[in-house]
Order: sequence, then C-alpha cells, then structure tokens
Amino acid sequence: MRERVQLQAEARVPNGQGGFVRGWAKVADLYAAIDGQSGQEAMTAGVERSVTRWRIKIRDAKATPKNRLIWKDTVLDIVMAMPDPKNRGFQLLLCESGAVTA
Repeated sequence: MRERVQLQAEARVPNGQGGFVRGWAKVADLYAAIDGQSGQEAMTAGVERSVTRWRIKIRDAKATPKNRLIWKDTVLDIVMAMPDPKNRGFQLLLCESGAVTA
C-alpha cells in the first residue's frame, strides 16, 4: 500500500456569504493499494466520458458509497465497499473515475 489517498465525506461548507453549500470535507488521509480494473467510453446526457474502474485496498476506515477518495488529482467515486475477506482490518473498495455524478 504505497499510494496516498484522501477519504472525503459530503458536508455543508460555508459559502462565504453566511450560508452553506454542499461540498466535500476531508475525513482522513490513508495509504492504499490501487489497481486499475477496466476502462470504457460512455455517452451520458449527450457527453462522451471515459470511465475507469478501480480496485482499492485500504485499512478499515468505515468507507461507504457515500464517501469518495481523492488520489493525486483524480476523484474516485466509491461504488461498493466491503471488508477484505482475506485480510482482517482492511477494506476493498470498487471505485469509478470520470463518471458523471448527480
């Protein structure tokens, strides 16, 4: 596990005018093992996107699909999170980058 990632959760972030907007806040900095699984071109809402799927292993940080990871300059949306069946205390995450998110 040599790559450094940041786990983020959706949060209300001050907008500078006394209100709030939806944004992302840092939960933790973690080390991860990252493996590219597949890639494809997809047409979403009339926009062509390149979607890459990743398999990521982290120490158990209780990550869920409501979280996301930042790796270098890439946003990794968590599609599925589960305990690693071979290594207690670790999580396996299936993530996507390049996807259009709502």
